[in-house]
Amino acid sequence: MRLELAFPPEWARAEAPPATVYTAPGGVTFEVFPIVARTAVTVDDLLLHGVPAGAAVERAPVENHATKTGWPIRIHQVALPGEVRVVAHYELLVYAGMVVVRAPAVELLENNRATIRELLATASPHLAGDTPAAISELWEM
Repeated sequence: MRLELAFPPEWARAEAPPATVYTAPGGVTFEVFPIVARTAVTVDDLLLHGVPAGAAVERAPVENHATKTGWPIRIHQVALPGEVRVVAHYELLVYAGMVVVRAPAVELLENNRATIRELLATASPHLAGDTPAAISELWEM
């Protein structure tokens, strides 16, 4: 199960399991993680990953938005020394999808905020997987 976003073709794409990383020409990166059970990962697991204890962390208020197809998105943002991170948390029934946006400076993030929001709103969940949805599918495999 995965999230699909409409990234421009000129953006660089790289696999960094478990995420797929897309890099804009200006230096903003998007890390798209697989869809998981809602309780499997918290926003802070991604937002504060690798941040040393005691580091200065400045949180912005959480913003509520929706994708173009109506899925709810909660936008979390923190400013860290030398980096700004945004986590888009997609609420997908019993699942959750996460995208981490990173920028080396607040100015870069602010200059690209409209593009970032537009891209985050293009997310569409692909909930199909290898696990059968019903026992009858076992005979069709």
